[in-house]
Amino acid sequence: MTKSKRQIQLAIGLAIIGIACVLSYYSIEEKTVSIYDVYLVIDVSGSMLDEGKLDNAKNAANIFIDSIASDKNQIGLVKFSSLVKVLSKATSDSQSLKNMIQSLVAEDGTALGDGIKIATDSLTLEGRSQAKKVMLLLTDGMATEGIDPVGASIVANQNGITIFTVGYGTDADANTLNAIATNTGGQYFYAQSGQDLVDVFNRISKILISPLAHYGSRTLILVAIPILLFLPTLEKGMRTVIEKAEQTFLDKRGPAKSTCPKCGYKNTLNAKFCAKCGIRQ
Repeated sequence: MTKSKRQIQLAIGLAIIGIACVLSYYSIEEKTVSIYDVYLVIDVSGSMLDEGKLDNAKNAANIFIDSIASDKNQIGLVKFSSLVKVLSKATSDSQSLKNMIQSLVAEDGTALGDGIKIATDSLTLEGRSQAKKVMLLLTDGMATEGIDPVGASIVANQNGITIFTVGYGTDADANTLNAIATNTGGQYFYAQSGQDLVDVFNRISKILISPLAHYGSRTLILVAIPILLFLPTLEKGMRTVIEKAEQTFLDKRGPAKSTCPKCGYKNTLNAKFCAKCGIRQ
């Protein structure tokens, strides 16, 4: 390989690494500025006592807190049954929040819309201006009292709040929960079991703080490094493959022929006389 050719290959490899580094830098920056005020809005109506639903909800909520907890993200807690209450304003104190979650007790009906409204009020009045505002709403049923939950979601959307809804069990009002999520640019999820609930909460946390952007650029760097180091080998290998392909084609085609100018018979390329009419080639 000539020196100039090797220099060109090195330049290509370095350029790829440079582009990947730039993409990686800006991807990480983008994730750094994404901070959240998240309210867990949890149904504690009487039906949440069935089949250990409330205990499973507590477990999933604690895992969710661990997955997004940071100095920049803050999490609040609202419970709703017939009555609605903010148990914790948005905070970065994970342990205090978990203690509040453990204190939840199931009773009475389901004021789903009121739960959305009070969380909306807290996020709007007390949320940080630079933070993205999110609700994670969990229920195992449908609204039995209070204001219309779909109407409450429209107000939430007007205040820049995204709602992720989770229907737990077969009695959850999927149509209403889907409408709430759709109105606010969120998503609706269904969970049948306690493990499903954990999986859903994990999916939502990954949506909020997904590392895919800078993983992609880091992958580009990993691809660029072997290209840079092994360009000569790759080039040699490609040349060998091409040469073998050309030889295989020639072998299948058979020996080259020449056409007799008198009778048109195809003789072998090195024949001195036509095999059919005998004239000199």
